[in-house]
Amino acid sequence: MQLAKLSKTVLPIYRDLFKSNWPKYMPSYCVLQHFINRFGQHPEWEEKVKFLTLKDTLDGTYALIYGPYICIDSIEAPPYPKLEKLLYNMDLKSDQIFANFRDDFRPLVLDLLRIRKLKKTFDVGSKICFFNVDEDYISGIWKSPPAGHHYASLTIQDLNQVLSTIPNPTPRSIEYLKTVIKYNTTTGLYRSDGLLISWVMEHDTGVQGNVCVVPEFFRMNFARNVLVEHGLKISRKKPYFPIFTDAVHHKLLICLVSLIMNGFIISHQLDLLRNLSRVILLLGIMYK
Repeated sequence: MQLAKLSKTVLPIYRDLFKSNWPKYMPSYCVLQHFINRFGQHPEWEEKVKFLTLKDTLDGTYALIYGPYICIDSIEAPPYPKLEKLLYNMDLKSDQIFANFRDDFRPLVLDLLRIRKLKKTFDVGSKICFFNVDEDYISGIWKSPPAGHHYASLTIQDLNQVLSTIPNPTPRSIEYLKTVIKYNTTTGLYRSDGLLISWVMEHDTGVQGNVCVVPEFFRMNFARNVLVEHGLKISRKKPYFPIFTDAVHHKLLICLVSLIMNGFIISHQLDLLRNLSRVILLLGIMYK
């Protein structure tokens, strides 16, 4: 086997490689920073998540293995021979999910699936938006919650409601959401009677995702409000690193349009190949 696991001490070196050609490599910078934080605060997670690369290679080529999820990237030039070699040396299983890889790698991934005789069960493209912001900027566009509402982090009591928005939930989905609520930054907008009406949470890829609004509260700017509140939380983390958010319902495209009107721009495309129908959109905020 020609693979090696990246150690915790090497991850910051890898992270800094992805500062080049910004924001092309923004997703990988975000993923690496997320797990640098996680490993530092919870060392036991070093046994649950692996960053693989080729032996004797420290050039930015890697595959993140986290349960069924695989994230890949490389800063090498096309046709990406090192990434191809890395993928073909990995032991892929039929239930694994390629997530958040650049459109550049699409032919490589599809060839790999074909050669390994793996069936593609879900395939969707997405866009990234980003904006240069900092804590002062977000504070300037922040709005108090509507009268009779308040912001708070999600709790385990919200699990069933969040789970209800995920198509085809599995026992793995339940455990994953428990992990997210326990370890990651989350933000909910609650009514005074405790009803959760909008939320966003930090995924274990560094993505801020599952932006949701209870249907009867659509078109009331609640998604925008909760995103800005969540962005304020993230902006206070050190070091600054990008935010992405994914919307799980097409009607939340109105939220994207609203943000674009406030200065957000569309960036490059990412792809998602998954065996569960979930994400249709990615949105990002890049900090200075």
